[in-house]
Amino acid sequence: MILRLVPDWWRRMVQAMVRVAKQVCYVGYYNDRRSYASVGYQPFTERDRYRQLEQAGKIPPPQAHPLSVVHGADLEPGAVLETDVCVIGSGAAGALMAHGLAKQGRDVLVVERGQYVEPRHFNSDEVEMIAKLYADGVFQQTEDFRFTILQGSCVGGSTTVNNAVCFDPPDRVLERWNDPAVHHAGLDLEEVRASVKAVRKFLDIGSQAGAPLNPSAVKFVAGAAGPTPVAGQLQVDPVEANIKDCLGCGYCNIGCAYGKKLSMLDTALPWAQRDFGSRVRIVSDCEVTRLRVLSGRPQRVLDARAVTPKGRQVTIRARTFVVSAGAIASSYLLRRSGIGRGLPVGRQMSFNMGSPLTAEFDDPMDAYDGLQISHYGLPHQGRGFVLETWWNPPATQAVNMPGWFEDHFDNMRRYRYLMAVGVLVGTRANAYLREALTGGPGVVFTPEAEDLRKLADGLAQVAEILFAAGARRVMANTWGYDVLTHPNQVGELYRIAGDPAYITLGTGHPQGGNALSADPERGVVGPDFRVHGFGNLYVCDASVFPSSVTVNPQLTVMSLAHYAARRIG
Repeated sequence: MILRLVPDWWRRMVQAMVRVAKQVCYVGYYNDRRSYASVGYQPFTERDRYRQLEQAGKIPPPQAHPLSVVHGADLEPGAVLETDVCVIGSGAAGALMAHGLAKQGRDVLVVERGQYVEPRHFNSDEVEMIAKLYADGVFQQTEDFRFTILQGSCVGGSTTVNNAVCFDPPDRVLERWNDPAVHHAGLDLEEVRASVKAVRKFLDIGSQAGAPLNPSAVKFVAGAAGPTPVAGQLQVDPVEANIKDCLGCGYCNIGCAYGKKLSMLDTALPWAQRDFGSRVRIVSDCEVTRLRVLSGRPQRVLDARAVTPKGRQVTIRARTFVVSAGAIASSYLLRRSGIGRGLPVGRQMSFNMGSPLTAEFDDPMDAYDGLQISHYGLPHQGRGFVLETWWNPPATQAVNMPGWFEDHFDNMRRYRYLMAVGVLVGTRANAYLREALTGGPGVVFTPEAEDLRKLADGLAQVAEILFAAGARRVMANTWGYDVLTHPNQVGELYRIAGDPAYITLGTGHPQGGNALSADPERGVVGPDFRVHGFGNLYVCDASVFPSSVTVNPQLTVMSLAHYAARRIG
């Protein structure tokens, strides 16, 4: 490729411009309903199953949402909000934290920078929903523009737009976190495991085996059991998730309008207001930009300064502050507030780094018609990756579709005959946060060779499975157009995955930045989740992970919030 002959900074700039232009073109074209016939896509409301469910009275009618939320635009300029505990962020950690603290009798104010969108207003327009529910409209990138970071930005946080997949925190990860020679997190592991069980019960987390699953997953299951070099190496099962009575619309990533995904928007937050009344208040469209600190031993947060989309300044006074804004936003808030000088704030960040393979079959897959992520494959011997089936509606899938121009167009026309399996790799904690040149958080991350090798191992395993299932061809998501047509080509994936500037990489699971450790040299928060050196400032979300958990981190985040709520002073 010509780009390999030019300086790297120029190459990154060109790639960034091309990526943005491609995304805008693809989502614009394939979000238009007039394109659906050409790819063979049917919106949920036009499918036979929808009509059958509707006739059976199983489609819940749109109704007003029970949550009481104050919009930032409705606050008076210079408003001062007072509370006992201010929780910054309303996602997996913030919502569980708010519920737990209110249950203890605390008055809680939850402050969310994103919008409050009622589920009755969710729809199948991918562009509209992405604009309303995601941070930076899914254009959030690392500073070299080579790594996409997807995060929800709305009431309910990423739980509103993720796939709700739940894995228990792996024992080997928790034990490594607690190892005094490694991270020295100081967690009571038996209590953490009790919190995992409590959250599972609270959110009715269970196997989705009985749900309308991604139809293409039968190929993944058959291939994994087939006569291949990887046969017997994987535990393959339907995912467990906080989803109940799924309808199989395939819209998990743009919000469930039917109340079947038990996100924080539909569970912990409204349940907290139902059970504890005025003790739980929520403000949306209000971004906390700074925590003001009083010096002393220990230091204390005096108040929080926030701003609404209209530029109105808001002051929040509380006895206790809990930052639960997510791995990137929490670290950035602490850094810009000058908190934790001498602590590794915004350091030791990691990810579940992902890349997919797309396969074509002779018979229709119709992978869009069911639960988006339906099955996982977990190596029996811990190899640092997990495999997951997935698919998206046309506009989002077009962004992830291999090929350029005619190849891309032809692949989209084969949309019904394609399926994808993603590989997630828990990366080393070598990423860090800094102020971006354009303002806001800048994430610096370059995958290490060992992480790329694990990715290649996972992709090779997926390719073997797909070919064993009868795939005609398997395509990697790269800057070129890499198509495998025979199992003897699987080795090519090691070359492809070895170049992070060539293969397309991304994550929906940023972790770390404010690591748990009893040692302030190694972490930002102690075993009680209080920031070292502070008396009334706590952090609890994925940013406190000392390392990546590799599996989907949602249940780990929720469990730590349940665990930490009893330790908030």
